Amino acid sequence: MKAGSLDRLVRASEAQYLLEYEKIRSLVEREAAISHRLAELAGHSRRACETDSGYAQSGAHARWESWAGQMAAVLNTELAQIRAQRQNLDDQMRKAFARQTALKALNKSNILRQKHELGVAKTAQLEQLAVICAPKNRDVSTQ
Repeated sequence: MKAGSLDRLVRASEAQYLLEYEKIRSLVEREAAISHRLAELAGHSRRACETDSGYAQSGAHARWESWAGQMAAVLNTELAQIRAQRQNLDDQMRKAFARQTALKALNKSNILRQKHELGVAKTAQLEQLAVICAPKNRDVSTQ
């Protein structure tokens, strides 16, 4: 394979890997935001139970808990969907990373092979030049 086409493949695989990485990064950020919202919701519910007994007696507490439970269910569903997407993207990212790593290794070995072949060719040329330029051993007694 030509070095130029292999270089293009390496760059394309790096671009694909970075694209997959960015997709996962955005999902991780969304996952963290939802987890944070769930923790806040649980904290508000806990504090509401601990602080005001009149709040619990007025029925507002029951409405709050109902709303908080519905909101937690929605957030947990969204979190599960994000985690499922992330699992799928993790597989794609692993493949992109493996492809990128393999192409880099192939490119490196290709470059080393080309350097070796160039060195062998130069050595052969130098040996031919040495043979051409070497003084001829002439026997003076045979003349």
